[in-house]
Amino acid sequence: MIYFKLKNFKVFNEEAIFETVPYKLQTKNKDIYIEKKYLNKKVELLPYSVIYGANASGKSTLVKAMAILKEIVLSGKIISSDEKSLLFDIGLLPYLHSYDKYCEPVGLGIGFIQNNKKYEYSIAFKCSLSPVEQYCVEKEIVEETLTINNKIIFNRNNISIKYRSDKNMIIGSNIAIDKSDLFLHSTFKNNIKDNEDYLSFINWFKEKFIVITDLNSLKLQVSLNEFPKFNRINIKNEIIDAAQKIADFGPQQILYRIDANHESQNLGLQMRSIYKIKGLPPEKSIDTNSINTESAGTIKFVNILTVLFPAIISGSTIVIDELDSSFHFEIIKEILNVFLNKKINSKGAQLIFTSHNPIFMSLIKIRKDQVYFVNKNLNNFTSELYSLSDFKSYGKKSVRNGETFVKNYLEGKYGALPKFDFEKSLQKYLEKMKEMANEKK
Repeated sequence: MIYFKLKNFKVFNEEAIFETVPYKLQTKNKDIYIEKKYLNKKVELLPYSVIYGANASGKSTLVKAMAILKEIVLSGKIISSDEKSLLFDIGLLPYLHSYDKYCEPVGLGIGFIQNNKKYEYSIAFKCSLSPVEQYCVEKEIVEETLTINNKIIFNRNNISIKYRSDKNMIIGSNIAIDKSDLFLHSTFKNNIKDNEDYLSFINWFKEKFIVITDLNSLKLQVSLNEFPKFNRINIKNEIIDAAQKIADFGPQQILYRIDANHESQNLGLQMRSIYKIKGLPPEKSIDTNSINTESAGTIKFVNILTVLFPAIISGSTIVIDELDSSFHFEIIKEILNVFLNKKINSKGAQLIFTSHNPIFMSLIKIRKDQVYFVNKNLNNFTSELYSLSDFKSYGKKSVRNGETFVKNYLEGKYGALPKFDFEKSLQKYLEKMKEMANEKK
């Protein structure tokens, strides 16, 4: 991924841009770059980035925006009737703290390189409000653009749609398309002779853009197409076996098991831990649900490895909200080292994650352009996204490579710190309770 941008999305009022392109004026640790190519041009990108910010600052909102764009592209619509879908409450997506801003479009955009071509896609959609009750009654796409190798392939707005057919640009003002449907999936797909670009574009979103908004919900994905009638299947995962050999999990074997009633297609996937008791035959082993014996960190670690390993091998971009929850920071450091290892990460996989632990700022190979912050303005509840590279190298708020980033961050030099006085809040609560008790007397 080259960049991701959003505007008027939840707490983000103005346009915010997250980039993985190295800051040109920074020369430190240039050897960590990964390389992608398009039009015989070499593009250098950063292998990983970390995003900091207080609780409710907007870090998770940024990740969720990426997940929503992925869902929009793959579904072909900006609406969904599925309550589990991120698009179900699309009326809650615009900036909510200003009526004027709420009426403006939500904008999402992304740029990436796939199969030696650079793709850039953006979409803007808005909610039409009921004139009486002032709630969202209709969702419509007001702009949609696809660019490949810096050439506009199609551009859609409220008035017309321009799209490239072979070498010519066609303008259509009366193209029949639902206001909530993507032009990408409908007319454009059907009007190009060679759909290789379309398939490559969709494949990146489907296979190489992995967005995890909740680590607790992460589970191994298993495809069961045609199985004979069965009651139980054990699935040994080579990734887990490899991890157990190098990590201190213990002597137990961890695997996945499917218990199912094939006729009703009621499939259930469960992680199991098998402990062999010394002196007893294998059939006497203790076989239990891993939740009963493994720590929350171990279960999360096993689940995330089943995503990380394939992502690195295929050169994917993986985005994870609060990667370090339940993990020791040394484990995260080892994961980051894999993304820095060009022999292992030969296809240029990227990791983007949010964190509360400032220790990652102290890594030897960390660059200023790999560290982002999300800071919420408590006066208007808008969030700002910026990186360490945005700070000048001189002046009162300067940031120099030789400085201790962790110390500066904890002292509030970069912002994005929580502003919550628990002791003061508790004291006010106790005073209020005392006041209410006195009133009852």
